[in-house]
Amino acid sequence: MRKERMEAAQSVAERLFALEKALDDTIALGSDLSSRIVTARQEARLSAVFGQDAIDGVVRTLSALAGARRELVGTHHDLKSWADDIGLREVGWGDLVKPPAAELPARPDLRAVA
Repeated sequence: MRKERMEAAQSVAERLFALEKALDDTIALGSDLSSRIVTARQEARLSAVFGQDAIDGVVRTLSALAGARRELVGTHHDLKSWADDIGLREVGWGDLVKPPAAELPARPDLRAVA
């Protein structure tokens, strides 16, 4: 029974880590895109008015992605509790250096900014 639980937990952990990486990679690409839009506008010697709508769209997308990442971090903690509840101790999957608990906000309220 323990072997089956470990295998099940590992398969969930692998997918969780893959999703965390994909989300982080997507956020990095979005940041790169917003930077490139600004740089391209400057290189083309265009007014700051050009590209503002595109930058706004990327920023809104990044904000949504940050919210999704926050939810995924919460899911990570929920799954860790679940593993603890069924008697699976941590075996060092994923990144081993964790921030102090004080640095992990408990799902703060999000507010839309106009």
